[in-house]
Amino acid sequence: MNMLPRLSGWFLLTVTLALFGCANAGGGAKSLKNVQKVYVADPVAATLPETTALNAAVHDVAVRELSALGYGSALTSQQADAVLKSTWHTRLDDNGRSIVSLSVTLFDKAGHKLYSSDSGAAVVSSFWSESRVTTELATMLGTLPHAGGDATK
Repeated sequence: MNMLPRLSGWFLLTVTLALFGCANAGGGAKSLKNVQKVYVADPVAATLPETTALNAAVHDVAVRELSALGYGSALTSQQADAVLKSTWHTRLDDNGRSIVSLSVTLFDKAGHKLYSSDSGAAVVSSFWSESRVTTELATMLGTLPHAGGDATK
């Protein structure tokens, strides 16, 4: 009878460690180290004319910024090591004006998030322009390591 509490304790410890190991045994480290080619997806459009008009600029600037960091551009997601997705986030302020921010997220082929950043505080949609898109994306993507780097965020 004395052995039963001791055995149940060991059993509980073994099960806990096994479950912990399974929970942490994902597909390995999620790292940018092996990312060389990135597919830049079209931005997830908001229903605002201001953001829809800037979608091409978001795509083009993202490709340029990634290229400046040494990442190659892939024509399809299948050819890429990772996919960059950008999303417009909108809401109405107390005065009924559309407030907008932009976020970018880099995913590996398995769908794991490798990197994420946003433009910070949302601003009135009319303040967004191609110039602002360029500035915001340069800031957001500028914190990525150069291609072949090993930083994660």
